[in-house]
Amino acid sequence: MKTISAHSAQKAMGDKCRGFTLLELMIAIFVSLIFIGLVYSAYAVSQKTYMHQRLISDVQQNVRGTMLMLQSYLRLAGSEGAANPIASVALLDINGNQSTNGFPSITISGDFDLDSNMDTAVFRLYDFMGDGINDMGLNLNGGGTQLLAEGIQAIGLAYAIDSNADGLLDTIDTVNNNLIWAIDSNNDGLLDTNLDTNNDGVIDRNDDSDGDGFITSSDGTNGALNPQVSLDAIRLVQIWVLGQSQRQEPRGILDANHFYVVGHRVVPNPANNPNGFNDRFRRRLMTSVVFCRNL
Repeated sequence: MKTISAHSAQKAMGDKCRGFTLLELMIAIFVSLIFIGLVYSAYAVSQKTYMHQRLISDVQQNVRGTMLMLQSYLRLAGSEGAANPIASVALLDINGNQSTNGFPSITISGDFDLDSNMDTAVFRLYDFMGDGINDMGLNLNGGGTQLLAEGIQAIGLAYAIDSNADGLLDTIDTVNNNLIWAIDSNNDGLLDTNLDTNNDGVIDRNDDSDGDGFITSSDGTNGALNPQVSLDAIRLVQIWVLGQSQRQEPRGILDANHFYVVGHRVVPNPANNPNGFNDRFRRRLMTSVVFCRNL
């Protein structure tokens, strides 16, 4: 019978309990680092995609919300027999002061909450947070301007008219039959400028013939309205809403060499920014035409 010595037994057990070698540990650590790196890369891509989609979603939501509110109030303008359905279309600066270089505002009267009482709503741009990014505000019945939507860089408003009350919208001429889209450019309460200055049926940068960033009556032979028209001739309202993200994307140029025509204004002003935007903000422009059924 073969016997095993104590020394041989200890040696055999030592072989079985032997730990990892330094090379094995280094390989294990290297493989673990690769796995951790892959996991982190996947997380970083996922996080970047989420932030990207969040920025787009926020901008679109704010633009849509602003557009829907303007449409809803305009459709009720003049309800319950309001004497001045559209009482003002003044250009205002961010502080609410009249300025011919300001953004369009609109003061609308009607029964907006359907309680048979007259209401007045004022839509205008202001800076709610004081962060240099414009926001959309609504002042209902003189209760102070309340935040409607953040990050509304610019709005535009223009008006189709029936100046002689014949039931037909005014056109620039009887050949092309392009509608007049009018604004009050000098804040005197009368519509004096047609934005389709070149009579091509489209309001775009070509209507700003002098390239100063504003479409004015001097930009084309069809720019000036003569005679000027009172606000009670308004029948349709064309709306532009330009939204901007609250912060920039971390990398890359997203909005390069791009201009937006927002009503009578070219954004950014080509006189100051000849190459357009060159930043990482997300922007969305939405347009709509609203029929004011009570006017």
